[in-house]
Amino acid sequence: MRVPDVAWIHIERWNALSHDEKESFPHMAPDFVIELKSKTDNLAYLQRKMTKWIKNGVRLAWLVCPDSQTTYIYEPGKPQLAKHFDETLSGGEVLIGFSTRLSDILEY
Repeated sequence: MRVPDVAWIHIERWNALSHDEKESFPHMAPDFVIELKSKTDNLAYLQRKMTKWIKNGVRLAWLVCPDSQTTYIYEPGKPQLAKHFDETLSGGEVLIGFSTRLSDILEY
């Protein structure tokens, strides 16, 4: 089982889970995941991992790379997109109304 650094599941999907499923790690693909690249992580490996998340049903995935101040964005049926921390990230159709710039949150 793969576990991302951050996962988010839409409330309707969450409410459909049993009490026992909510108390453990649900066996379902989250709607949104974030992976944070550490200095020792291999970028190519993490990029393959993100592609697998999308293939397994994740609707939006962000790979955050502090060393290059880049976020790679993955969505089904769309090419990978790279944005600098100064650019605005959008939650799109998954996190409706959410947007942020990582430069507003993180200091590097």
